[in-house]
Amino acid sequence: ENRSIPTIYLKSPVEEWSLVDFCCMNRYTRTQVLFSISAVLTFSIGCIEQFSDTSEIQVKQTGIEGLLIPDGFDFNMNENLDIDVGFQSSNGRIAEDEAIQFAIFGVDLAGEIHGLKIGHTTLSKGIVTTITKPIHIEQLYLNTKYIGNSRFFKLNDDNLVISATDLVIDDNIFESSNGRTRGIPDCTSFLGNATKISCKSNAVLIKSSATFLHVDVEFSDGVVQRFKPGETGSMNANQNQWEFSNLIGAYALAHAVRFTVFADCKTSPHQVNEEMATFLNPCRDTNEDQDQDGVPDNSDISPTDPSVSAVSYFPARDRYATFAFEDMWPYKGDYDFNDLVVSHQATVFTNAYDLVTKVEYLFSVRAIGAAFDNDLCINFSDSQHQLILEQISPSSIQHVVIPITGKTELRFPHIRDVFDKEGFINTDTTKTFFEPVTISFTVLFDGTIISDEFEIDEYLRINQEVGREVHKPGRSYTSLADLSMFGTANDDTQMASSKFYKSKENLPWVLEIPTEWEYPKEHVEIIDGYPKFKDFAQGKSNSPWYTDDAGNKIHKHLYRKKN
Repeated sequence: ENRSIPTIYLKSPVEEWSLVDFCCMNRYTRTQVLFSISAVLTFSIGCIEQFSDTSEIQVKQTGIEGLLIPDGFDFNMNENLDIDVGFQSSNGRIAEDEAIQFAIFGVDLAGEIHGLKIGHTTLSKGIVTTITKPIHIEQLYLNTKYIGNSRFFKLNDDNLVISATDLVIDDNIFESSNGRTRGIPDCTSFLGNATKISCKSNAVLIKSSATFLHVDVEFSDGVVQRFKPGETGSMNANQNQWEFSNLIGAYALAHAVRFTVFADCKTSPHQVNEEMATFLNPCRDTNEDQDQDGVPDNSDISPTDPSVSAVSYFPARDRYATFAFEDMWPYKGDYDFNDLVVSHQATVFTNAYDLVTKVEYLFSVRAIGAAFDNDLCINFSDSQHQLILEQISPSSIQHVVIPITGKTELRFPHIRDVFDKEGFINTDTTKTFFEPVTISFTVLFDGTIISDEFEIDEYLRINQEVGREVHKPGRSYTSLADLSMFGTANDDTQMASSKFYKSKENLPWVLEIPTEWEYPKEHVEIIDGYPKFKDFAQGKSNSPWYTDDAGNKIHKHLYRKKN
């Protein structure tokens, strides 16, 4: 007979239901089926009445598996922007090969500053680089430092042409009738704010468009002293022009090496990064190049180290991103993305030729919501296997350096052992909270890889199984991977189309969130804690669904340490 067959919608925190035959059950059995959600149920029931048409039997995909994720979507929460800044001729005021230091930084929707890169260039070269920008950063700015002149420019559409004469600041900007209003500039914009240092009549004069808080002075013996207004030197009525002559504290002016300026405005350069507000004593030789790397000290972030002159920050200076893993690959997980939760940051140093020479890496293991015995693996572009592990802290942490094709890997076996605890860690708010474990290391390179081609790839080696590794969606496998696992269970890797580590529903097993992320509790799907993840995953919105903005979080579903 042709009958209407009930459609059952079941969801388990452990597995999904593929098909339920629901017929000829008494009321007691049917009640058990409907309310035993946490059990894995398979029914094979012989029915007296046989149905010739079973096409009406359906299982509805609920939760995250019901999302319509576009093919090719890689869940990337960073944008790679090609920056191109040119300088117009200075008519001889600035030499074409004269060094210019620059910083690129971003401002997010909350007004927070994120330092991304500090480098150096010349008028003839301009600035050509690629910046990795988290999607929660709203606007990019450029800060230039030419000799003693530091000022800001807005980066629009990733391209900018600057008149070379604009690198030199007109003194009128520091007067109350021009760049200043009631002694303090408009702190809602970086534009128009500047700092300048100069040598006049054997005195150091520092001018700022903001009101001074203090100045740190480094002397030739390595001592650094902080001076507040009124403690040394003389200052104007607006407290934005500070003159140092003769003695600075107990030191003669000639012994002052560097001045770091701090001023009362969020647009003060020191809040972008300290290097851009640190000026050499202009009454000394500012063209000095102590390390002889071709970059003058006033444009070199490390004037005494010939292997380092510039730096890039990931995700940003003094900020952290978060890796959130599901470790069931190639099988389906529960999509709470807390099987391993790791916050991390990387600082990549380059030499005068923009070649990578050093990486400082720090990560913090925050949660383990899995029973598997996994390894955390971090690999670096290093085709010649020249990587040197300079230091690691704590020194007792298990680690091994492994050369693989095109890369060198630093592996941390049995990562759960950092807690020295059994069971799940920091995923259940009713259980004991354990402080995250922080690990840092420094690796050195031979300076053969250009910075824009240098990659760091973090992945999980699952349950000590050889070749079973899971990466961020769209990232390729390593030479240690077992390729026979691709396309099995729920993995839908398709090498020909560069689809890697995504499920048949285009879901990932790994997410990288470009902030210190508040992750879901155990067995809570990510979309229940972050409802706006749905639109992001379906390509409907590129808004930062993970931030503290109103409506982004359902706090009761997210893990927090109990007070």
